[in-house]
Amino acid sequence: MNRRLKYSLFTLVLLTIALILGTGMVLADSTLVEPFNYPNFAQVSSFTLHSPYIVYSANSSFNANSTGSALQVRGNNTTVTISTSVAAKSFSMTFGSCNRSQNISIQVRVNGSLTNVGSCSSNGSLSYSANNFDRIVITTNHPFASVNINQLSVTFGDSDNDGVSNHVDQCPGTPAGATVNAQGCPSDSDGDGVLDGLDQCPATPAGATVNVQGCPSDSDGDGVLDGLDQCPGTPAGATVNVQGCPSDSDGDGVLDGLDQCPGTPAGATVNVQGCPSDSDGDGVL
Repeated sequence: MNRRLKYSLFTLVLLTIALILGTGMVLADSTLVEPFNYPNFAQVSSFTLHSPYIVYSANSSFNANSTGSALQVRGNNTTVTISTSVAAKSFSMTFGSCNRSQNISIQVRVNGSLTNVGSCSSNGSLSYSANNFDRIVITTNHPFASVNINQLSVTFGDSDNDGVSNHVDQCPGTPAGATVNAQGCPSDSDGDGVLDGLDQCPATPAGATVNVQGCPSDSDGDGVLDGLDQCPGTPAGATVNVQGCPSDSDGDGVLDGLDQCPGTPAGATVNVQGCPSDSDGDGVL
Protein backbone atom coordinates (compact mmCIF):
# COMPACT_ATOMS: atom_id res chain seq x y z
CA MET A 1 0.00 0.00 0.00
CA ASN A 2 2.81 2.42 0.83
CA ARG A 3 4.56 1.42 -2.36
CA ARG A 4 1.40 2.12 -4.32
CA LEU A 5 1.00 5.46 -2.56
CA LYS A 6 4.59 6.39 -3.29
CA TYR A 7 4.14 5.36 -6.92
CA SER A 8 0.94 7.41 -7.17
CA LEU A 9 2.58 10.45 -5.60
CA PHE A 10 5.57 10.10 -7.94
CA THR A 11 3.25 9.82 -10.93
CA LEU A 12 1.30 12.85 -9.73
CA VAL A 13 4.51 14.86 -9.40
CA LEU A 14 5.58 13.90 -12.93
CA LEU A 15 2.18 14.81 -14.32
CA THR A 16 2.26 18.12 -12.45
CA ILE A 17 5.71 18.95 -13.81
CA ALA A 18 4.60 18.00 -17.33
CA LEU A 19 1.48 20.11 -16.94
CA ILE A 20 3.44 23.09 -15.69
CA LEU A 21 5.92 22.80 -18.52
CA GLY A 22 3.16 22.33 -21.04
CA THR A 23 1.18 25.22 -19.62
CA GLY A 24 4.32 27.30 -19.57
CA MET A 25 4.81 26.63 -23.26
CA VAL A 26 1.20 27.49 -23.99
CA LEU A 27 1.45 30.65 -21.95
CA ALA A 28 4.74 31.47 -23.61
CA ASP A 29 3.21 30.97 -27.03
CA SER A 30 0.25 33.13 -26.12
CA THR A 31 2.45 35.99 -24.97
CA LEU A 32 5.17 35.84 -27.58
CA VAL A 33 3.85 38.83 -29.44
CA GLU A 34 3.37 42.00 -27.44
CA PRO A 35 1.80 44.90 -29.32
CA PHE A 36 2.04 48.12 -27.36
CA ASN A 37 0.85 51.44 -28.68
CA TYR A 38 -1.27 51.54 -31.87
CA PRO A 39 -2.76 54.78 -33.18
CA ASN A 40 -5.81 54.89 -35.42
CA PHE A 41 -4.87 52.45 -38.18
CA ALA A 42 -6.76 52.72 -41.46
CA GLN A 43 -4.53 51.89 -44.40
CA VAL A 44 -3.20 48.43 -43.56
CA SER A 45 -6.14 46.11 -43.09
CA SER A 46 -4.97 44.00 -40.17
CA PHE A 47 -2.29 42.69 -37.87
CA THR A 48 -2.74 38.97 -37.35
CA LEU A 49 -0.92 37.61 -34.31
CA HIS A 50 -0.18 33.94 -34.81
CA SER A 51 -0.56 32.92 -31.19
CA PRO A 52 -3.03 33.83 -29.94
CA TYR A 53 -5.06 34.76 -33.01
CA ILE A 54 -5.75 38.47 -32.59
CA VAL A 55 -6.55 40.96 -35.30
CA TYR A 56 -5.70 44.64 -34.94
CA SER A 57 -6.94 47.26 -37.35
CA ALA A 58 -3.93 48.95 -38.85
CA ASN A 59 -2.57 52.05 -40.60
CA SER A 60 0.22 52.69 -43.05
CA SER A 61 2.62 53.11 -40.17
CA PHE A 62 2.98 52.71 -36.44
CA ASN A 63 5.60 54.10 -34.12
CA ALA A 64 7.02 53.27 -30.73
CA ASN A 65 5.39 54.96 -27.80
CA SER A 66 7.39 56.58 -25.03
CA THR A 67 7.80 53.29 -23.17
CA GLY A 68 9.42 51.15 -25.83
CA SER A 69 8.97 49.30 -29.09
CA ALA A 70 5.81 49.42 -31.13
CA LEU A 71 5.93 45.68 -31.78
CA GLN A 72 7.92 42.89 -30.15
CA VAL A 73 8.24 39.37 -31.55
CA ARG A 74 10.08 36.67 -29.63
CA GLY A 75 10.28 32.97 -28.96
CA ASN A 76 10.23 29.73 -30.90
CA ASN A 77 8.02 29.34 -33.98
CA THR A 78 6.35 32.69 -33.57
CA THR A 79 4.88 34.46 -36.59
CA VAL A 80 3.38 37.89 -37.03
CA THR A 81 1.60 38.50 -40.31
CA ILE A 82 0.82 42.06 -41.33
CA SER A 83 -1.76 41.94 -44.10
CA THR A 84 -2.47 44.91 -46.32
CA SER A 85 -5.94 45.67 -47.68
CA VAL A 86 -4.53 46.11 -51.19
CA ALA A 87 -1.18 45.40 -52.80
CA ALA A 88 1.58 47.47 -51.23
CA LYS A 89 4.60 48.99 -52.93
CA SER A 90 7.28 49.24 -50.24
CA PHE A 91 7.95 49.17 -46.52
CA SER A 92 10.61 50.26 -44.11
CA MET A 93 11.13 49.28 -40.49
CA THR A 94 13.56 50.32 -37.80
CA PHE A 95 14.67 48.04 -35.00
CA GLY A 96 15.55 48.42 -31.37
CA SER A 97 17.12 45.28 -30.01
CA CYS A 98 17.60 42.18 -32.14
CA ASN A 99 18.70 38.92 -30.54
CA ARG A 100 19.76 35.87 -32.56
CA SER A 101 19.12 37.49 -35.95
CA GLN A 102 20.06 34.18 -37.59
CA ASN A 103 16.81 32.80 -36.18
CA ILE A 104 14.66 35.73 -37.33
CA SER A 105 13.25 36.05 -40.82
CA ILE A 106 11.32 38.82 -42.49
CA GLN A 107 9.39 37.92 -45.61
CA VAL A 108 6.85 39.43 -47.98
CA ARG A 109 4.19 37.64 -49.99
CA VAL A 110 4.20 38.46 -53.71
CA ASN A 111 1.69 36.73 -55.99
CA GLY A 112 0.96 34.16 -53.31
CA SER A 113 4.60 33.20 -52.60
CA LEU A 114 6.74 34.23 -49.64
CA THR A 115 10.10 35.82 -50.36
CA ASN A 116 12.86 36.48 -47.82
CA VAL A 117 13.79 40.14 -47.70
CA GLY A 118 16.21 40.17 -44.77
CA SER A 119 16.54 40.04 -41.04
CA CYS A 120 17.00 42.46 -38.18
CA SER A 121 19.99 44.16 -36.65
CA SER A 122 20.09 45.99 -33.34
CA ASN A 123 19.35 49.69 -33.85
CA GLY A 124 19.32 49.05 -37.59
CA SER A 125 16.73 49.29 -40.31
CA LEU A 126 15.35 47.33 -43.24
CA SER A 127 13.73 48.61 -46.42
CA TYR A 128 12.08 46.73 -49.23
CA SER A 129 10.45 47.85 -52.45
CA ALA A 130 8.46 45.70 -54.86
CA ASN A 131 5.02 46.22 -56.28
CA ASN A 132 2.10 44.01 -55.32
CA PHE A 133 3.06 42.46 -52.00
CA ASP A 134 0.16 41.97 -49.64
CA ARG A 135 1.78 40.57 -46.49
CA ILE A 136 4.81 41.15 -44.31
CA VAL A 137 5.66 38.05 -42.27
CA ILE A 138 8.01 38.26 -39.27
CA THR A 139 9.10 34.94 -37.75
CA THR A 140 11.30 34.00 -34.81
CA ASN A 141 12.57 30.41 -34.62
CA HIS A 142 14.43 30.09 -31.33
CA PRO A 143 13.37 30.35 -27.69
CA PHE A 144 15.81 33.24 -27.19
CA ALA A 145 15.24 34.97 -30.52
CA SER A 146 13.56 38.36 -30.23
CA VAL A 147 13.18 41.58 -32.14
CA ASN A 148 11.78 44.95 -31.17
CA ILE A 149 10.39 46.90 -34.12
CA ASN A 150 10.26 50.58 -33.29
CA GLN A 151 8.70 51.77 -36.51
CA LEU A 152 7.03 50.26 -39.54
CA SER A 153 5.88 52.25 -42.55
CA VAL A 154 4.06 50.78 -45.53
CA THR A 155 3.53 52.66 -48.78
CA PHE A 156 1.16 51.79 -51.57
CA GLY A 157 1.30 52.25 -55.32
CA ASP A 158 -1.02 54.25 -57.54
CA SER A 159 -1.87 51.86 -60.35
CA ASP A 160 -4.03 54.27 -62.32
CA ASN A 161 -1.78 57.30 -61.66
CA ASP A 162 -4.65 59.47 -60.54
CA GLY A 163 -2.80 60.81 -57.51
CA VAL A 164 -4.74 58.65 -55.04
CA SER A 165 -2.91 55.64 -53.57
CA ASN A 166 -4.33 52.19 -54.19
CA HIS A 167 -5.19 51.62 -50.53
CA VAL A 168 -7.71 54.48 -50.48
CA ASP A 169 -8.65 54.56 -54.17
CA GLN A 170 -12.30 53.57 -54.35
CA CYS A 171 -12.32 53.76 -58.15
CA PRO A 172 -9.26 51.90 -59.44
CA GLY A 173 -8.60 51.98 -63.16
CA THR A 174 -9.55 55.63 -63.69
CA PRO A 175 -8.62 56.73 -67.24
CA ALA A 176 -5.48 58.86 -67.46
CA GLY A 177 -6.23 62.56 -67.28
CA ALA A 178 -9.62 62.30 -65.59
CA THR A 179 -10.21 64.57 -62.61
CA VAL A 180 -10.80 62.64 -59.36
CA ASN A 181 -11.88 63.41 -55.82
CA ALA A 182 -10.10 62.41 -52.61
CA GLN A 183 -11.46 58.87 -52.96
CA GLY A 184 -9.98 58.53 -56.46
CA CYS A 185 -13.34 58.65 -58.20
CA PRO A 186 -13.86 60.68 -61.38
CA SER A 187 -16.76 63.02 -62.06
CA ASP A 188 -18.86 63.97 -65.08
CA SER A 189 -20.25 67.39 -64.26
CA ASP A 190 -22.37 67.77 -67.38
CA GLY A 191 -23.50 64.15 -67.44
CA ASP A 192 -22.55 63.60 -71.06
CA GLY A 193 -20.64 60.37 -70.43
CA VAL A 194 -17.20 61.95 -70.86
CA LEU A 195 -15.28 62.40 -67.60
CA ASP A 196 -14.17 65.79 -66.30
CA GLY A 197 -10.58 66.39 -67.22
CA LEU A 198 -11.11 64.55 -70.51
CA ASP A 199 -14.18 66.53 -71.57
CA GLN A 200 -13.07 69.22 -74.01
CA CYS A 201 -16.55 70.74 -73.99
CA PRO A 202 -17.67 70.97 -70.36
CA ALA A 203 -21.22 72.14 -69.57
CA THR A 204 -22.81 70.35 -72.52
CA PRO A 205 -26.64 70.63 -72.24
CA ALA A 206 -28.28 67.52 -70.84
CA GLY A 207 -29.39 65.13 -73.56
CA ALA A 208 -27.09 66.42 -76.30
CA THR A 209 -25.14 63.82 -78.25
CA VAL A 210 -21.38 64.18 -77.86
CA ASN A 211 -18.26 62.70 -79.43
CA VAL A 212 -15.39 61.03 -77.55
CA GLN A 213 -14.03 64.46 -76.63
CA GLY A 214 -17.34 65.35 -74.99
CA CYS A 215 -18.28 67.90 -77.66
CA PRO A 216 -21.83 68.08 -79.06
CA SER A 217 -22.73 68.25 -82.75
CA ASP A 218 -25.42 69.95 -84.83
CA SER A 219 -25.67 67.86 -87.97
CA ASP A 220 -28.23 70.04 -89.74
CA GLY A 221 -26.68 73.31 -88.61
CA ASP A 222 -29.94 74.74 -87.31
CA GLY A 223 -28.55 75.79 -83.96
CA VAL A 224 -30.20 72.97 -82.02
CA LEU A 225 -27.80 70.26 -80.88
CA ASP A 226 -28.14 66.65 -81.98
CA GLY A 227 -29.90 64.68 -79.32
CA LEU A 228 -32.07 67.70 -78.52
CA ASP A 229 -33.18 68.35 -82.13
CA GLN A 230 -36.63 66.88 -82.63
CA CYS A 231 -36.48 67.60 -86.36
CA PRO A 232 -33.09 66.47 -87.60
CA GLY A 233 -32.28 67.08 -91.23
CA THR A 234 -33.77 70.58 -91.37
CA PRO A 235 -32.75 72.32 -94.62
CA ALA A 236 -29.99 74.86 -94.22
CA GLY A 237 -31.31 78.36 -93.66
CA ALA A 238 -34.75 77.37 -92.41
CA THR A 239 -35.96 79.05 -89.24
CA VAL A 240 -36.54 76.60 -86.39
CA ASN A 241 -38.04 76.70 -82.91
CA VAL A 242 -36.30 75.57 -79.71
CA GLN A 243 -37.03 71.95 -80.58
CA GLY A 244 -35.21 72.37 -83.91
CA CYS A 245 -38.35 72.17 -85.99
CA PRO A 246 -38.97 74.56 -88.93
CA SER A 247 -42.14 76.48 -89.65
CA ASP A 248 -44.09 77.65 -92.73
CA SER A 249 -46.06 80.67 -91.60
CA ASP A 250 -47.92 81.26 -94.87
CA GLY A 251 -48.46 77.59 -95.56
CA ASP A 252 -47.13 77.76 -99.09
CA GLY A 253 -44.84 74.76 -98.67
CA VAL A 254 -41.67 76.82 -98.48
CA LEU A 255 -40.14 76.97 -95.02
CA ASP A 256 -39.71 80.21 -93.14
CA GLY A 257 -36.19 81.43 -93.55
CA LEU A 258 -36.14 80.07 -97.10
CA ASP A 259 -39.37 81.76 -98.23
CA GLN A 260 -38.44 84.92 -100.16
CA CYS A 261 -42.08 85.94 -100.32
CA PRO A 262 -43.51 85.49 -96.85
CA GLY A 263 -47.20 86.18 -96.43
CA THR A 264 -48.27 84.54 -99.65
CA PRO A 265 -52.09 84.22 -99.78
CA ALA A 266 -53.36 80.78 -99.05
CA GLY A 267 -53.83 78.73 -102.19
CA ALA A 268 -51.53 80.74 -104.39
CA THR A 269 -49.08 78.81 -106.48
CA VAL A 270 -45.49 79.59 -105.58
CA ASN A 271 -42.07 78.77 -106.98
CA VAL A 272 -39.19 77.22 -105.05
CA GLN A 273 -38.43 80.62 -103.51
CA GLY A 274 -41.97 80.77 -102.13
CA CYS A 275 -43.06 83.53 -104.49
CA PRO A 276 -46.43 83.44 -106.29
CA SER A 277 -46.97 84.09 -110.00
CA ASP A 278 -49.64 85.70 -112.18
CA SER A 279 -49.30 83.90 -115.46
CA ASP A 280 -52.04 85.82 -117.29
CA GLY A 281 -51.21 89.17 -115.77
CA ASP A 282 -54.71 89.81 -114.55
CA GLY A 283 -53.62 90.72 -111.10
CA VAL A 284 -54.97 87.55 -109.62
CA LEU A 285 -52.33 85.11 -108.44
